[in-house]
Amino acid sequence: YGPGRVHLHRLMECAIGRGMRQFDFTVGDEAYKREWSDCEIRLFDHLAAVTVLGWPAVALTAAYRRAKRAFKQNPRLFEALGRARSLTRLWRRRTQGTAAGGEVSSGS
Repeated sequence: YGPGRVHLHRLMECAIGRGMRQFDFTVGDEAYKREWSDCEIRLFDHLAAVTVLGWPAVALTAAYRRAKRAFKQNPRLFEALGRARSLTRLWRRRTQGTAAGGEVSSGS
């Protein structure tokens, strides 16, 4: 009974109480949407370069989107990415603190 789940239940209760017959969960591939929905609308990305200069931009954008999707759909990769981001933030705080002449505590 986390706050998000309770909120969703109350939101659905209110929508049903008002006689709403459709509910748009918006974009995303979260499991709870499959639990509540009896239909699925697949969405697709389309990228197209109009000029030769656009080709590298489209290639990079497509590669970024594929990598992002792969990380989000693999729990181990997603967790590793979260840890890496946390370590990066910690490292930035420490290096910015010393670069500004501030003291960095070791935590002890």
